[in-house]
Order: sequence, then C-alpha cells, then structure tokens
Amino acid sequence: MATRDLDWLQLDKQLCFALYSASLAMNKVYKPLLDPLGLTYPQYLVLMVLWERDGLAVNELGERLFLDSGTLTPLLKRMEAAGWVARARDAADERRVIVSLTPEGRALRRRAQAVPSAGRGHGLHGRRTDFPHRASAAAAHAAGRRPTPRPTRLKESSMALEKIIYTAKATTTGGREGSSKSDDGKLSVTLAPPKEFGGNGNGTNPEQLFAAGYSACFMGAMKFVAGQQKKTVPADASITAEVGIGPIPAGFGIQVAMQISVPGWSKEDTQALVDAAHKVCPYSNATRGNIDVTLTVV
Repeated sequence: MATRDLDWLQLDKQLCFALYSASLAMNKVYKPLLDPLGLTYPQYLVLMVLWERDGLAVNELGERLFLDSGTLTPLLKRMEAAGWVARARDAADERRVIVSLTPEGRALRRRAQAVPSAGRGHGLHGRRTDFPHRASAAAAHAAGRRPTPRPTRLKESSMALEKIIYTAKATTTGGREGSSKSDDGKLSVTLAPPKEFGGNGNGTNPEQLFAAGYSACFMGAMKFVAGQQKKTVPADASITAEVGIGPIPAGFGIQVAMQISVPGWSKEDTQALVDAAHKVCPYSNATRGNIDVTLTVV
C-alpha cells in the first residue's frame, strides 16, 4: 500500500471524525443551557422543528432530523410523558401519526429564546451564516437523499396561495397617530398610541386591531374544523386575545396569548378543536415560527 494511501487513514484527516467531534462539543456546550429547561439536546432539536412547523407526521419529523423511527419514537414517548408534545392518528389517514406541540411545549419556546445567543457566546457560531445549511446538505448527501431546500428570505413558497378568494384593502395615514379606513367604508378608525407608549390612548392601535382580527379568524377556523367533524360550536363560545408589544434586538416584536372558551364542551374536546384550528387559521399559519402564540383552553 502506498504511503499516500496510508496518510488518508490518519484520524485527523477524516471528515466524519471532525463532524463527530464537533457534535460532542456542541452537546457539551448546550447541556448546561438546556438543563434548566428540562431538555436534552435531541429533545431541543425536535421542539425547534415543531416551533417552526407544528403538526408534522412522525416520518416528516424524522426526515427533517435525519432520525429513523426506531430512534425517534422513544424520544417522542419521553417528550409526550413530559407534556411537551402529543401524538395522534391523522383523521384523514390513520396510518400517519401526527406530532403536535402542547401548550407547555409552545410555552417553552419563549424560555428557550436565549439558548442560541448563549451558544454563540461560546464561539461555536462563526461569521458564516450559511454553515448550518452547508452541514445539512453534507448530511443529506451522506444519507443518499436530496437536502432540504434553503429557505429564502424574500418569499416563503410554502405559504403561496393556490387561489386568492378575497382581498381586503385599507388605507392608513399618520401612522400610530392617524386613521385607517377600508375601501368600502365599513371600517373607519382613529389611531392613537396607548398611554404606555406615551400617547393619550384616545384611539385604537395596531395591537388591538391584531387581537380582534386574530381572535375572529381563529373562531372562524374552529367553526370550520367543527363543521368538518359534524359538530357545532355554540354561539356563546369566546376567545379573548392579548397582543403584547415590546423590544427585541432588531427593533420591536409582538406576542399573542388567547384564552378559548367553548361552553358545554369538555376540556379535552375543546383542546383537540383548538389544536386542529391552529393548523387551519390563516393568522396562525402566518405567525407560526415568527412570534410566540399561546393558546389556553378555559
């Protein structure tokens, strides 16, 4: 055997060993960051996928994480026992098992916000922002499958509408201290910053409008899902939405908390309806992975 061939058998020249070592180092760094949350690193990865897109089938989740069912299933069992995820047969195809976040699992996202920045503090994240995608592509190549397409920041193709059924149009002048009016005149509001923002609070504001829009839309989604199940949402069902606004590193952000009440329904049935509606509601689909949304059955 030639000397050149022997050189390639040196451990430090193996890409697989470099990736393995990096993985061990990553686990070591993340452990003290995740311990306060009660999470292991694999559980954290599962939650990150579901925070980005809730309600995935087990096989879809496995493909995203490069995990086979024999490894993923016990992991999901432990997460279900901890109360972070729930598994259920797909009503449309009982061969599929859907994994969804519980309210506790969704709430963990807020507590986990500081984990990535803390990881950067250990110098594990360099200046190349494309490294995660490049590593994912390498893993996909090694697994013999096509890599997940890199998302674009210009437009999310997964959210492209198949058909536009209705378009709302409104014109705003003056910003938060102005007015908004729909083109048909059915909506006409005066805008004013709340007192917490130094305003007089004598008008409505974008957060109130968002709360009204999201809660109304979500109730519509609940009625739609219930109708598909041959059920009827009672007229006195209600949703109270709270939209908070505050600073984030890049400017300002919002978060949503909604309390859902369906009189006459059990908490379990209401929760199942809410979970299904959360996958259907346009507001939920638009905000998923972008802001914290907490749904609580009361």
